[in-house]
Amino acid sequence: MRLFPQALMATCALAAPRGRGGTPTKPSTSERQRRLYDRGCLFSPEGRVYQVEYAEKNVARGSFAVGAVAPDGVALAAVRSAHARSVPGAFLERRWRERVHRVDDTIACVACGLVPDALQLLAALRDFCRRHRSTWGEAPPVEACARHLGRLARAATARAAGRPYGAAFLIGGFDEGSTEPRLFRTEPSGAYEAYGVGGVATAGAAPDGSTIADLERAAAACGDVADGADAAYAAAVAAAEASPPTDRSDAVATDVELAVLRPSGCVICDADELAERSERRSSSAATES
Repeated sequence: MRLFPQALMATCALAAPRGRGGTPTKPSTSERQRRLYDRGCLFSPEGRVYQVEYAEKNVARGSFAVGAVAPDGVALAAVRSAHARSVPGAFLERRWRERVHRVDDTIACVACGLVPDALQLLAALRDFCRRHRSTWGEAPPVEACARHLGRLARAATARAAGRPYGAAFLIGGFDEGSTEPRLFRTEPSGAYEAYGVGGVATAGAAPDGSTIADLERAAAACGDVADGADAAYAAAVAAAEASPPTDRSDAVATDVELAVLRPSGCVICDADELAERSERRSSSAATES
C-alpha cells in the first residue's frame, strides 16, 4: 500500500516537463491562460477568442479563391482541395462542384476553408433564399445573404462549449431588378465586407504577391465580366500550379472551378469549357514565349 503513492509520484515526475538540470518546469502564465481559454469560445484577458482565430487560420490555409467585380458582372474562381485534385478527373462526376455553388438564379458563392462546415452553411443559405422567395416572391438581396451567413457564423462563436465554423464565403450576384454587381466576403467571426467595381476579394493560400498585383490591375482595367473571368481564372491557375497535389507536378483544367454572373443569370463553367479555356491559355503562353 505504501508503494502506490510513491509510484504515482514517480510517474508524475517523469511526465512533468523538465528544464535545465532535469528540474520540472512550469508552463508560463501566457501558456496557462491559453490552455484555460482555448477550450471554447471564451474571451481571454487580452480580449481574444482563440477558437475564432483558429478558424480564420483554417480558412487562410485552404485552397485559393478569388472574386472579381466588373462593370457588368462578377467572376468567381477557386482551386479545388488537394484531396479532390488527387482524384483523376475521369472518375469525377462532370457536374460535381466542390467549391463554387449556385445559391439562386443570379447569386453564386465560393466556399472557403473546411468543406463540410461550408456545405452546412451553404444548405442554410439556400434554405434562407427559398423562404425569402416564398414570402416576398423574389430572391433576397446579395447583402442579405452575406448578413445571414454572418449571423450563423456569429451564433457559433457565442457557444462556450462549441467551436466556430471553419469556413468563409465569397458571395457575388445581383439584387432583384438591379444591374449593379455585388460581391461580399464573409469571415468565420461573422463579419463581412463589400467590394465595388474593380474590386478583388481573395481567400485561402494565395500565390505570390506579383500574381495578386497582376490580378488587381487586370480587375481594375477590365471592361466587362469576360475580362474579369480571364483574370480570376489566371490567378486561380497560378495558385494551382504553385501548390500541386503530392502525386502530380502540374495543374490540370479540372483543378479550377469558375462561375460568371451577369444580370441574366449565373453560369458555372463545366469541364469542357474549362478544358477549352485551359487550352487557350496554354496556346497564348506558348505564342508569347
